[in-house]
Amino acid sequence: MPDDSRPKGALPAHPSGAASACARVVGGLSDEEVAVLARLRAVRVEAAAVRAELDGVVGEGAESAGRRVVLTARLGELRDVWRLLTAERDAARHRRMVLLGHEDDPAGEAPLPRPDR
Repeated sequence: MPDDSRPKGALPAHPSGAASACARVVGGLSDEEVAVLARLRAVRVEAAAVRAELDGVVGEGAESAGRRVVLTARLGELRDVWRLLTAERDAARHRRMVLLGHEDDPAGEAPLPRPDR
């Protein structure tokens, strides 16, 4: 008996749950990836502002030298944050690929079954 609940011409959903996993990945990126990328952009903008301020520090006095030290330290902190966020982005990408069935989960969880092609 045909299922009349779906729109005409629509394909049936796979019962594995893969369809719901795909629904969370709109535009090619998951919500988690979008959030991490927004944080990466914010870090990049702040780093550019710090670099511009560092380039604007002139003079040889103790105040200028102290300001350079503070700004250079902030750039180092931003680099560390960037590395952490890059790792988060890669992990989010991997989780998306596992959800979509393109990669296996090394944690031992079985991937979602793939629909027959």
